[in-house]
This record gives sequence, structure tokens and C-alpha cells, in this order.
Amino acid sequence: MSESELSRKLKEDVTRTIPVWGAESVTLAGQLGMKATSTLLAHIETGGDTALLALEALRFADKASYDAIPVHKRAQIYGDALQKNLFYNTWGVPGHQLTYTADAFVALGEEAIVILEPLLSEKKIAPLEGSEDATTAVIYGNRICDYAWVFIMQIKNRKYTYYQDPAERDKAITILQQELQKD
Repeated sequence: MSESELSRKLKEDVTRTIPVWGAESVTLAGQLGMKATSTLLAHIETGGDTALLALEALRFADKASYDAIPVHKRAQIYGDALQKNLFYNTWGVPGHQLTYTADAFVALGEEAIVILEPLLSEKKIAPLEGSEDATTAVIYGNRICDYAWVFIMQIKNRKYTYYQDPAERDKAITILQQELQKD
């Protein structure tokens, strides 16, 4: 396996909308270890569709290099992906079970909140693939703002109730927005 194979796999996984945890490129990067770092950093620096997979692959393959990327840059990559995903399996099911990728975004703390706060107003539907997860997402009417709200609540280490009715979640989101404006 080579770095050019890794670059090809990153592009292929993005085209097929493979979530991070199922991406062959992330597995390949883990096998390559530090040999994958330069390829992954190039994709991260270039930005675009492969940046999230490259960032997550770097986190698994070379944690020290992942940690060396400025927190605001990592937060921006996660935030851009959250805003632009076609399917949201990479992030998990808000209010129920989040993924390691969601946990990595949350771990960025205050820098993540800066990126997530504007997404609290983003009402775009956030669909999931797969029978059970997709059904749950439809029943709850999950939106990007719901992910942003859950992530911020976790960053702030606050308890919350993930109501089935989006209108109830909207009330909690509004309260959080008002609190963030005061901070």
C-alpha cells in the first residue's frame, strides 16, 4: 500500500459518502502509520471534500501530527463537514449515540463552540443512512442545528433532553443562543 493509493482511497470514500468509521482510507492510513502523514496533511491543507477524512485518518495514523494542527483549523474542518454532509452517519445520532468523530470535535472545546454557534440557526435536515438510524432521524426530524446544540451542550458538560419534537428542541436551542450571546 502506498501514499498514492491512500490519496485515491480518500477521494473514492468521499465520492461514495462513506462515513469516517467505515472508510477504507482511514483503515489504510492506520496501516501506513506515520508514512501516511504527508499525504494526509496535503489533503488537509488543500481543504475541500477530502479534508475531514484526511483529518480523521491523521488522528488514527499519527496522533502527534493531528495534535500539531492548530485547534481552530481542526474545528473549522469539522464544522465545514458538519454543514456540508449529505448524510450524517459520521456524527452519529444526536441525543442517542455519537461517534468518535463527534467526540473529537467536542474535545476541541471553546474553539469548536465558535464554529458551532452559527450552525445553531441551520435548520437543514440531517439525514442518516441505514434502516434503524435513518428511521430514527426521520422520526426526530434531525437537523444540523440539533447536532450543533448537542455538541455545544456536551462541550459545556450540560445535561439536556433530546425531545422528539423539533419545536421543543428549538426552544432549548434559543435559550443556548441567548446564553452564548452573553458570554
